[in-house]
Amino acid sequence: MIVEFSFTLHNIGKSVATEATVYAAMFAQKRPGANFLKEPAERQSKLCSKDQPYSTNVSLFPDETKRFNIGLSIPRAELESNIIAPPPGVTNPKPQGKRISPVLVGCIDYDFPTAIKHHQTGFIYSIARLEPGSPGVPFWVIIGQPLPVERIRLDRWMFGGDNAD
Repeated sequence: MIVEFSFTLHNIGKSVATEATVYAAMFAQKRPGANFLKEPAERQSKLCSKDQPYSTNVSLFPDETKRFNIGLSIPRAELESNIIAPPPGVTNPKPQGKRISPVLVGCIDYDFPTAIKHHQTGFIYSIARLEPGSPGVPFWVIIGQPLPVERIRLDRWMFGGDNAD
């Protein structure tokens, strides 16, 4: 599964944000499971706490906005090992296909001239598909089925992950 994300970075501070970059990853979440509520925050913490290899970065002046594009993927083996079974009693769900629950995790990493350390603003989003006949209802993503951008739904993870430090 490959997805390209376009992040809009906006400096709401009073100083120039330097070396601003996006660290992001996607994974297929196990459902249900003991780690269901903790796994996204744990993956985000692991990703954003380590030194990253060289990455593209930008500077943003106060009230400036720039776009940042990143392509992310989930390996086939991870997709296959985290397929969600149909609900009890549903033997032939429509549309057909193997369903997964992808999650986007990461942080915006940046610095400013008087800072002692880098700062980060974290994010976690669950990714779902929308169906034309059921507006506003999130459905699991089907492996191998094309999903146009207008049918993708991103929902903030309700158990944390939106943080700034």
